[in-house]
Amino acid sequence: MQFSCMPFTTITISTEAHARLRKLKEPGDSFSDVILRVIPRPCATAGEMLEAFNHVELPPMNKRRLALLRSGRGRRSNRPRRIAK
Repeated sequence: MQFSCMPFTTITISTEAHARLRKLKEPGDSFSDVILRVIPRPCATAGEMLEAFNHVELPPMNKRRLALLRSGRGRRSNRPRRIAK
């Protein structure tokens, strides 16, 4: 008989975080599998970071926020100008 024993750590998460993780689970996944799939591995170099971003899927753009962003382009700030000394 052979037993596989994986070390584990108990964490506390909110109900909302648990619900989000549960929605990302696929058949046969553990929560650890989901976390390792979704959370990117830390990058050692800028090149690794750029490569990691090539595989990130962006969420759909909120059309109302996009319209607000575009409507604000080209405007000048109302803040007083600072004069360099």
